[in-house]
Order: sequence, then C-alpha cells, then structure tokens
Amino acid sequence: SPIQRWSPNNIVVNSDGHLVLSLTNTNNFPVGCEVYSEQRGFGYGTYTIVVASQLNTLHPNVAFGGLYTFDFPNPPDWHEIDMNEVRTYDGEPNKQLLKNHVWNNGGTREFTTTNMDISSEIIQTHRTIWASNSIVFDSFIGEGVGGTNYFHAEHTSNVPVPDTERLHINIWTDRDTAISRSGAVHATPKDVIVRSVTFTAA
Repeated sequence: SPIQRWSPNNIVVNSDGHLVLSLTNTNNFPVGCEVYSEQRGFGYGTYTIVVASQLNTLHPNVAFGGLYTFDFPNPPDWHEIDMNEVRTYDGEPNKQLLKNHVWNNGGTREFTTTNMDISSEIIQTHRTIWASNSIVFDSFIGEGVGGTNYFHAEHTSNVPVPDTERLHINIWTDRDTAISRSGAVHATPKDVIVRSVTFTAA
C-alpha cells in the first residue's frame, strides 16, 4: 500500500529556525513524516499554529495534519481534535480545511466536522480554544490573529475531556479514492513550513 509511510529524515529545522515537514516521492514511493510532543495532557486552553506554505495546491492524495491532539494509550477514546487538517474531503473538488473532533473513536466514531476550501494564502494562523463545553476554531490570514479571519467554527457537543493526549503534526499520503484519481503513488513532493506552535493553558 502506498499510504502512511513515514521517515524522521523528512523532518528538519531550516536556517530560519522553522520546522519543515516533507512529503518525498522517489520512484512512486511516497514517504511522509510526523512530529509529536513529548509532553502529554495539555488539556483546556488555546492552541495556535502558524504555517508558511501554500496548501490549497496539495496533490489530491496528500494530507497535512496541521496540529491535532491524539491519545494512543487510551482506546477507544482518542481525544482527537483536528485544528488545521488539509485534505481532499467529502467529494469536494478543492482542498478542504477541516476543523473537527471525534469522541469514542473505537465505538460510534462520531466525528463533528466543519470544512471549507482552504485559502491560497501562504502564511496562515490557525487558533483553537478547547474548553470544557466547547471547541472554538479560527483561521486567520497572515501571522498572528490580527489578519482576516476567514474561517470560524464552534463545536459544543461531545467535547472530549483531556487525558494523556499528545500534540501531533504530520504530512502523509491518503488512500486512493474516486476523488483522487491519479493515485497516491504519484503524490507530488511537498515541503510544509511551520513557523510556530504555541499553547496557553486555560
């Protein structure tokens, strides 16, 4: 299968001190990467990621997981909150920016998802505020929250309760689908620059 191959060699820090995650593809062998926090259980608070790469032009089979919480040790409830996921989704012709969360992944797998076409702007700031009764998502043009807010969503049902989740960022190839006709093996290489990730506890 051409999906979800990973290599730590595809994660570097550039001369500006920014994190660069790469999707490489040599001889139709795409390889992605993932970085995650050693710290667990960040919990309620404000999460912000600044990305400095154009993502609306990603290959149909390439997905960017631009900051999400995930809890491997505690199935079936993974406490997953996707704060800035970019992928082909739900039959839409353009790359979608997804703001979603899931509860009871191993059981009912009930995702709450809000999505729209991602902006073509190169520098974007994505902020998520996780509270006990809500998850509030915002996306801004430029670095910081002073630019145009082009995506606002609020989720108030089945909000995950913090546990031992980590923060993750990744880039990977998704499986072949009817809306991804060229196939994952032909995924175009891509570098994604992450300028910063910040967290402020509630």
